[in-house]
Amino acid sequence: MNQEDTAQDMQEQRGSETLGSYLRGLRDERAISVEELADRTKIAVSQIVAIENDQHNFLPPKAFVLGFIKSMCNELRGDYEKSKSLLNEVMGEPEAAESHSENVIATDTKRENAGDIINRNNSLSPYIFGAAVLVVAIAVIYFYTSSRSEIELATDTDRSYDVVSEVQQELREQQQAEEAARLEEQRRQQEELQRQRAEDEAQRQAELERLEQEEQTQAPAVEELDLPDIPYAESFTTEIPISVRLDGTGEAWVKMVGSYGNAMETTILQEGTSLHIDSVGTVVVALGNAGDVEVFVRDELHGVVGSVGQVRRFLVEPISEDDYRITQISRDEYLAILRHQDEVQ
Repeated sequence: MNQEDTAQDMQEQRGSETLGSYLRGLRDERAISVEELADRTKIAVSQIVAIENDQHNFLPPKAFVLGFIKSMCNELRGDYEKSKSLLNEVMGEPEAAESHSENVIATDTKRENAGDIINRNNSLSPYIFGAAVLVVAIAVIYFYTSSRSEIELATDTDRSYDVVSEVQQELREQQQAEEAARLEEQRRQQEELQRQRAEDEAQRQAELERLEQEEQTQAPAVEELDLPDIPYAESFTTEIPISVRLDGTGEAWVKMVGSYGNAMETTILQEGTSLHIDSVGTVVVALGNAGDVEVFVRDELHGVVGSVGQVRRFLVEPISEDDYRITQISRDEYLAILRHQDEVQ
């Protein structure tokens, strides 16, 4: 293929290309929709569609169309001069070079003088003025329509902001109501817990009083018991001081009597609570749940004296200032000792 054939093919390809197909091709290459291009260039969608479809009957005057084409070329990175040339071909106006040549030929052939030109311009003045008025009117209508659309868009935006604000206010009110309900439920639970604790404490005190009354009613007279001559009886006459502490690892009823009945401590231990007594002479101890009570003698851990659920009664006898012993006793012996100490007092 020689250079003349190549030039002829390019000329034919150029001849089949229109302004609309050129601009549409640029837009398709950049994958931009008509709506997106309209948003970027501020040109109505209908105007862009008319330009791309070469529907020039639906377009404003050429001055506005050139402005549209320039904006589209700037956004699509197209050739404005080429687009302008294609527009001139469609609207029947020759390009600059062809116009110049035809003007030269017209000047040479017609040989119009200056007077004829002035007379022709004077005869065309009303038409030019009318066309200018029409262009101004169209421009005013176009910009009025565009401004009205922007105002309506701004109004719709304000309405959208109002709706969003209302939704946010409703969410805040709902969150405040939920927080108030949560605090009220928390307060109610705390009151219920305090009430339950008060009831438990009242039950413990009632149980403690019942046990004390039961011991007092069930304690037999000393002369009625067949007490053997036990070796630890001498411990109740010693003057050696001793201290006993009971630490609760669970719930347990405890009672300690020391100093020949002059010192007495009784309570219901809970996990983490303690009961302490300082005595001169043997301390009598009763545990309702021996496995959940740790025994300390003179601040040293002795350990537990039974298993969970077992009742244990024992004596903590001071042998010397540094030594002691723990002796298990029966229920009858325990009651007799308490009764004897009451009679001594």
